[in-house]
Amino acid sequence: MKGNKQSRSNSKEAVLYTEGQLQQLLLMTGVLLQTVDLQNVLNLISKAACDIIQADASSIMLYDNETKSYLIRAYFNLSVAYTKVVKANKSSDVASRAIKQNKPVIIQDIPEIFAEQNDKFSLNWIKKEKLRSMVCVPITLNDIPYGVLNIYFRKSYKFSESDLSIVSIFSKYSAIAINNANLVTERNQKIKQLTALNKISFGISGELEMDSLLELIYLECKEIMDTKNFYIAVYDSKTKTINFPLNFEDGKMVPSAPIKLSDGLTGYIIKNKKSLILNTYDAKQRKKLKIKGVGRKSKSWLGVPMISRDKILGVIAVQNFESENVYDENDENVLKTIANQAALAIRNAMLYEKMKILSNTDGLTGLFNSRHFWETLPKELDRAFRYNRSMSMVIFDLDNFKNYNDTYGHQVGDFLLKKVAQIILKTARTADFCARYGGEEFVVILPETDLKGAYNLAERIRKKVEKTIFKYKYDTVVVKMTISGGVSTFSPEIYEPRDLVKYADTALYEAKRLGKNNVVVFE
Repeated sequence: MKGNKQSRSNSKEAVLYTEGQLQQLLLMTGVLLQTVDLQNVLNLISKAACDIIQADASSIMLYDNETKSYLIRAYFNLSVAYTKVVKANKSSDVASRAIKQNKPVIIQDIPEIFAEQNDKFSLNWIKKEKLRSMVCVPITLNDIPYGVLNIYFRKSYKFSESDLSIVSIFSKYSAIAINNANLVTERNQKIKQLTALNKISFGISGELEMDSLLELIYLECKEIMDTKNFYIAVYDSKTKTINFPLNFEDGKMVPSAPIKLSDGLTGYIIKNKKSLILNTYDAKQRKKLKIKGVGRKSKSWLGVPMISRDKILGVIAVQNFESENVYDENDENVLKTIANQAALAIRNAMLYEKMKILSNTDGLTGLFNSRHFWETLPKELDRAFRYNRSMSMVIFDLDNFKNYNDTYGHQVGDFLLKKVAQIILKTARTADFCARYGGEEFVVILPETDLKGAYNLAERIRKKVEKTIFKYKYDTVVVKMTISGGVSTFSPEIYEPRDLVKYADTALYEAKRLGKNNVVVFE
């Protein structure tokens, strides 16, 4: 008797599904479990759900942390406009009920439900899509909710036990497929991260030029995270100044002036030597951390310090101005790893830059030396020629300098050279290139400057030197002196740097011939 009862029970379960439904279920679950791209998985689920019970349309809604609601991530036979505007609240909608109860929720008459709720917006869209009946099936795995599967009919439809049973089984396989796709995505992301980190490690180990190094760090960060809003800050502990050699906002490089160390986000990282994640703009949290708002407000922000030998070198940061909860601990760990590798390379690049400056600098005056002048002049001449820009240069010579040396000695002579060099450097613009050309001669390259502009600058320098009283060692030697200058300017006919120098030198010779304390233009 017992056996017969069991047999009848099995027979009753067997007729729940048609042969076509079972074949469809087996076929689709097999395909699903072999698909590893998450979006493809979701698209397959939405199509297969309709095929299994011959429904008219479907959608898959997954929970979105930013909007705190369920949003449509895949759909079948619905308008694109509908899928973009429809969402479900976490607290009160059908989706949350289905997940909370962990069983399907049926709505026999969708328009009636929204009419009763006086939800005119949703009712309008339901009517446009002509949706009448639906079942909302939770997609969960091991008590972890992924979202819901909504299956629609465009007519009044009574869902049978068979329908509910088979879509519930299908939703469980869907959860497994979504989980597998997520695991594959995470694995691929980690592989991508390791590859990028490997490239950075390999690249920075041999890179000494600061600009190239920072560009390399940015390009590899771009491979593994959203760097639409990204910056690298370099900190000068002596001047307590923060420079921003790389600053991207909305995907575009934005020039940023140096700032003094402050209580902003970057300043917080530098002062505390530890990373920081902010996933919402919380004024109270910032006040507690003693962070004052500087510049554009970001909704999500992640910054990590670059530290070498316990010395803070700077900060790498990413930010998002539109979305909250963008960054997590994984992003922080990846950025930390990059920052740790970058710190040593940046330290080496800084030392290299210092050595490079020393090798290009005149030891007495602090101006660039003649070797670096001959390296720079062809580049500036080429730039002026290529972009049809103005460019000029001035050669100065201290008048009667030998007499000062012979009268007061070389120490006074060196003192005069340093003082004149300071006058030239302070009078010239930041973009101008000032060098000691040799002996008592100085040279200034003036980009974006025509003949008149170069003459005016040379005259200002000449007048300042003429008006200066040079006092050496507690007024033991007090002298006045003058300088002469020769000006030449770029023209399309000048192809050789030495020609530009020769013309300036010719003008300088003429200034000397005319009685010194003069500036002459070569024409």
